[in-house]
Amino acid sequence: MCFLLSFVLFFGFSLPSHSQTFLSTSKKITQYSQHTWQKRDGLPQNSITSITQSDDGYMWIGTHNGLVKFDGREFKVFSAPTDFKNNTQDGISDNFVSVVQNTKQSGLWVGTNGEGISNYNFLTFKNFNTQKDLIDNTILCLEEWKDNIWIGTPKGLSRYRRSVFRNYTQKDGLLNVKINTLLKDTKNGQNTLWIGTDEGLAKFNLDLGKITPISLPLPDVQILALESDVKNNLYIGTANGLFYWNIEKKELRNFNDKKNESNNYELIRNATINTLLIDKLGSVWIGTNSQGLLRYIPNLEKFEALTTKEGLASNSITALFEDKEGSLWVGMNRGGFLRLNDSKFTSYSTLEGLSDNLTNCIFTYSDKNQAQNQIWIGTQSDGISIFNQNYTFSYLTIKNGLPHNHVRSITATKNANNEAIFWIGTYGGGMAKYNSQTKKITVFDTKNGLVGDFVRAIQVSKINPNKIIILTTEGLSILDENKVGANKFTNYTTSQGLASNNLTCVLETQNGQILVGTEDNGILLIENPYSTNNTPPSFFSFTTQDGLADNLVLSLYQDLLDNTIYIGTKNGISTYNNGKIITPKSTSQWSSDAIHSILKVSSMWWFTSNDGVWTVSNDNFRNWIAQKTDSLNITSYDENDGLRSSDCASLSYPSITTDQTGNIWIPTTQGFSSFNYTILHSLLPKPNVIIEGVFDENGNNWSLKETDNNEKVVFPSEFNNVEIHFDALTFVSPQKVMYKYKLEGYDKEWRFTDKRTVFYGDLLPKEYIFQVKAANSDGVWNEEGTSFSFKIKPKFTQVIWFWLVLVALILIIAFIIYKWQAGIIENQHKKLEELVESRTEALFIQTTETQNQASELAVIDKIVASVNKQVTFEDVLHTLLEQALTLVKDTNKGYFLYYQEDYFHVAVPQGYTHHLPEKLSFDKVINYFKWGVPLARYFYKVYPTEREYLLAPYTPRFSLVIPILIENFPEAILVFDFEKERSFSLTESRQLQRFTEHAISSFLKARAYKEVQLQKEALQDTVGHLSDSIQYAFKIQQAILTNPIEIKSHFEDAFVFYRPRDVVSGDFYWFYENKETGVLTFAVIDCTGHGVPGAFMTVMTNSILNQIIRESHVENPAEILTLLDKKLEETFSNESKRKDGMDIGIFSIDKSKKILNYAAAKLDLCFIRDNEIHQIKATRYPIGNMGTKKVQEKSFQTHAINYQKGDIFYLYTDGFPDQFGGEENRKFMSRRFREFLLEYHYLSAVEQEEKLGTALEMWKGNIKQTDDILVVGVKVE
Repeated sequence: MCFLLSFVLFFGFSLPSHSQTFLSTSKKITQYSQHTWQKRDGLPQNSITSITQSDDGYMWIGTHNGLVKFDGREFKVFSAPTDFKNNTQDGISDNFVSVVQNTKQSGLWVGTNGEGISNYNFLTFKNFNTQKDLIDNTILCLEEWKDNIWIGTPKGLSRYRRSVFRNYTQKDGLLNVKINTLLKDTKNGQNTLWIGTDEGLAKFNLDLGKITPISLPLPDVQILALESDVKNNLYIGTANGLFYWNIEKKELRNFNDKKNESNNYELIRNATINTLLIDKLGSVWIGTNSQGLLRYIPNLEKFEALTTKEGLASNSITALFEDKEGSLWVGMNRGGFLRLNDSKFTSYSTLEGLSDNLTNCIFTYSDKNQAQNQIWIGTQSDGISIFNQNYTFSYLTIKNGLPHNHVRSITATKNANNEAIFWIGTYGGGMAKYNSQTKKITVFDTKNGLVGDFVRAIQVSKINPNKIIILTTEGLSILDENKVGANKFTNYTTSQGLASNNLTCVLETQNGQILVGTEDNGILLIENPYSTNNTPPSFFSFTTQDGLADNLVLSLYQDLLDNTIYIGTKNGISTYNNGKIITPKSTSQWSSDAIHSILKVSSMWWFTSNDGVWTVSNDNFRNWIAQKTDSLNITSYDENDGLRSSDCASLSYPSITTDQTGNIWIPTTQGFSSFNYTILHSLLPKPNVIIEGVFDENGNNWSLKETDNNEKVVFPSEFNNVEIHFDALTFVSPQKVMYKYKLEGYDKEWRFTDKRTVFYGDLLPKEYIFQVKAANSDGVWNEEGTSFSFKIKPKFTQVIWFWLVLVALILIIAFIIYKWQAGIIENQHKKLEELVESRTEALFIQTTETQNQASELAVIDKIVASVNKQVTFEDVLHTLLEQALTLVKDTNKGYFLYYQEDYFHVAVPQGYTHHLPEKLSFDKVINYFKWGVPLARYFYKVYPTEREYLLAPYTPRFSLVIPILIENFPEAILVFDFEKERSFSLTESRQLQRFTEHAISSFLKARAYKEVQLQKEALQDTVGHLSDSIQYAFKIQQAILTNPIEIKSHFEDAFVFYRPRDVVSGDFYWFYENKETGVLTFAVIDCTGHGVPGAFMTVMTNSILNQIIRESHVENPAEILTLLDKKLEETFSNESKRKDGMDIGIFSIDKSKKILNYAAAKLDLCFIRDNEIHQIKATRYPIGNMGTKKVQEKSFQTHAINYQKGDIFYLYTDGFPDQFGGEENRKFMSRRFREFLLEYHYLSAVEQEEKLGTALEMWKGNIKQTDDILVVGVKVE
């Protein structure tokens, strides 16, 4: 009966559903979801002694190394303190926990192995031992009854009630003082405590307080475990087997005597029973000492086992517990603990009879006439497994005639005799036709017409049932059952119009088209695939260029409501309708982008992937496809929901299927799974929501604070940051739990999260209520949730009385200040009136003075404007003198003296009738004016009556002298001569001072301009001479270069692309034909420097090459380079600091032998042959003194190349590859340059040269040419 549930769901029977996920008896133990936790997951130790669950939902696990609290994700370990023997509250009394029991009245009781018992009220521990009247410090078992705690020990029984221990031993009726197990029985109004000891069973009547020994014919009286069923009868586990005692009939059943091997009674025979548990559905769970976990189903009288063979971590079971969600928790010795829970999915693997866990395709077959119902499963390596109506598997493999055991597709039809015909696609053996009645297998492969032997999908045509559509990795075949021989098959490949032969999935549309998915070229649409009316088929393809999500197509599905076709690809989903592909903008909603299969059932869409199974409602999915919403409300299923593997099958058909009774079947890499979508509602109870802690910034947990009358917790005023930890205790897929929370007084709306911590900062002082709710993995919300109320105490500066006192104090102080200020203001008012009068008079004077100064500035500005219009030195001096005379009254005579080469030159005199000298000696002028009387800053009076006149024969009454001092040196002197004595007003003095300041500036600018003009004229002369020299050098350099036309005459084709950076270049080429030998020598040289220095090196190098090759007739390129290097070193031997040299590539061609010899210093040779470019590396050091090796240390190598007709050889300097340009202003680079040569090598030499020029200009754009550029190319005959 182990397949009852799956069979019932599949074949339409109904079973009552439970509100919780209790462990259904219709599933095998191996079909439950299993999760094991061990030390690697956070347990302190792998030996488990006891398991229980507290009222708030936490699991508590006793281990050999502490007490463990578990919330489904994290472990918290409670250990004994260092000095635990006398401790009363800091921890458990010992780390070796032997038993843990939850009670409704007093919290947890934790028994230890030798240190007594601890009581934990979830805040503190209280410990008890023999010093407090406990009968023994080793605790073996615990039981609760009302407010009594019963404690079994090796020395008897203790009862704890109201802080007092009462002990029971043999004198009180016990057969043996070692109490191994206790069982409370309060059914049918009885209050009985059953006691299992080393010497039998005893009954403790709790109402009478009397212990009565029970005499039973047990072969082993050591009772280790007890459990009672709904009939109030006992299951008794001993050291030698399991027994069932019918109390009413006084009958004892010994399971060791049962001989029915078919029901696996041998599993329990003579087993040592450590623990027993009867779950909510009546199954008896048996934890054995060495034979694993057993389950006994009383109404079926059948045993099942879960051992290490089926994946159990240990065969020694020490603890069993059923939690509030119906899961079974199994503690093991040295194996950690295991949780078994039922799930929505029922999975089948080799443990249940499947031939191979790696399944590819699944097909449901039902025949009402023959009452035959089957599930056909194609596997990777063991043919087909058939799940039959009698709950067993049968098999079809190569042993039965299949051509191959790798099966990827199964479908079925009926023949004319109403016999079931199965079409089986194998991967490597073609297609098989299987008659289920006659068992005959017919094979179709490439030998008899099939297009390919690797079949991925088979589909029977709905329009023409006699036609079978077969997809292979080599194309498409259509089998016509009405035809015979080789004509049975119509094959389509790329030769007939398919865009790809590598096909993945197929769909026959409602109008008879065939839509095919490919592995590399999107989808293919075949119109008229059956060539009706002699019309040939038409082929159309759609790829990512047409909007498809990806070119690897994995699945196809047509919705018959609107005929839209849904396309599952490697990168999401697309739709096809009326010749148009639509792909939603974002596919990030999927946990995996690969859509292995698509199925619509009722109002839900189902998808499989390599990351599980997803479902979404029809309305939500269609709105998302139509881009009316951005979010998909996806429910996902994986291993936590009962799938053995979330990696679902792909590239097979069908990889998802359904039956008429609501079951969906899915093949995976670990067997296949089924579920009934009609009852796929939540089986889990609402999760219990708790607040684990409310922490302030110092880490204090305020949720543990006790308050009077359940008042709000009050935070001190200095704490206004709160971190709240909460949890929802569900152990089925806890990682899928969602929360919504709200802090009343702060949040306006509920917030959603999958985190279990929230932080609030800078909270105002007031009352708050934190509320939190949670939903389990099925989306069932606990809308009641839980809450925590607290209040933040305000600071003294935040209370109302503080502000009232503060306002009153401010008002009083303000009034005092007002009265004091009023007196001060009155006194200041009088003083202010006096001050206003005096300031008014001063302001009038200042205003008058300002107006005068403005008038003076206007005059000066006019003078400055006139001076600024002049440019030349003489015009500036003339204007300065002319404008100064407008400032000075009573004279019209004046002149400028300016210093130049130890003389003062007389300039721009005005008002004199006689000729003035051109220049005066420096000493004479200085001696004459040094006796001047200063009138103000910048100018002086000089009286010439008592000494030699400066400008004989003219004698002024006095001269007004204004020196122009630059760094205290008189660069110029402005002189005004007066006929009559006069004085100068303050206004005139100010005007002259301002004038002098501007005169100094104007003089400097005029003199600088004059100097620039002189330098410009000199520079123009110099540039003219230099330009003539460069042009002469250019002519010399051009003279040494061989005409490219002459070079071209020696080859099939040739070009020289020569672009000097300046007029003359440091790059040049050298060519010579030896008339005697016919050897052609061609060199490309990049000398150090540009312009004239580079040109100098080219002339010298040309001369040396003439000596070596023309005069000495050296033709070996390596020998030429060695001699060139030596001669250059000799030339510059006396200039050791100079770094003069060159990069050079040289080759010689012997046409008679068709050999090209090449050697180079840093210039690589490239040649192109058969559309491939080859590169010959040069020696990595240059010619000459470039700071590298000495001549005797250098070695040049000649490379001999047997060239062929049409080979093209290129030599080039680094100018083109090193040219900066492009969008990012980077170098062109050698690799790009070689690719450029290869791309255009087929052009003529002239066209290649033009391409180089165009490419250079486009690359560098507005950027200046970086270096000289030289590229030569020759095409040999």
